[in-house]
Amino acid sequence: MPDTNFAGSAPEGDANGLSPYVGEILAGARTNALWPVIAVLDCASEKVDYRKGGRTPTMGVRRIEIVLPEDRKAVARILARTLERRTGKAVLPLDLEDQIEQAFGLVDPEDGGDG
Repeated sequence: MPDTNFAGSAPEGDANGLSPYVGEILAGARTNALWPVIAVLDCASEKVDYRKGGRTPTMGVRRIEIVLPEDRKAVARILARTLERRTGKAVLPLDLEDQIEQAFGLVDPEDGGDG
């Protein structure tokens, strides 16, 4: 499978949802805080290796937003499901995951499982 690279800059203006959190990001730097994000990417450029015959895309960030604390559980589930699908592991239907989590008290049935 070919490699993928990332361009080294964040989008400008309103497309950079990290800007309002710079203070928090810097404060968490010493503790290696992780920041879940949702991003929209495009292929900004590609590198062609004529000797080996390969092409490597360089992805650019078109839009990026921090995942709000109240949404992290839902986004973590989506991330797990996409990882499972990509790696070939079994994926449970979302409604069955919801039922299992509710049965084991992992979610509050009042808030629909997102908090």
